[in-house]
Amino acid sequence: MSTEQISKVFNNIIKSERLPIIFAGSGLSKRYTTNSFDWKELLIECISKYSEDPINKYKEYKEEVEHALYKNINKFSVNERIGSYIC
Repeated sequence: MSTEQISKVFNNIIKSERLPIIFAGSGLSKRYTTNSFDWKELLIECISKYSEDPINKYKEYKEEVEHALYKNINKFSVNERIGSYIC
């Protein structure tokens, strides 16, 4: 992206008078805050709201997702799919 394109993006943000939403990832929050979660911990925390054994439930979901994704498996896809089970 050129400097001119970046300037246009920032000018559009300023003109909109709205703050942009930026997803930085769990690594940033883990590094600079306390009581934060990585993706696995966050998923387990969410599962704990409805399951008495959230760690085993997470493992069950993970195994199911990895089996379903088989060849197209990557960490993001697994976490995303597990998250869709929880919602």
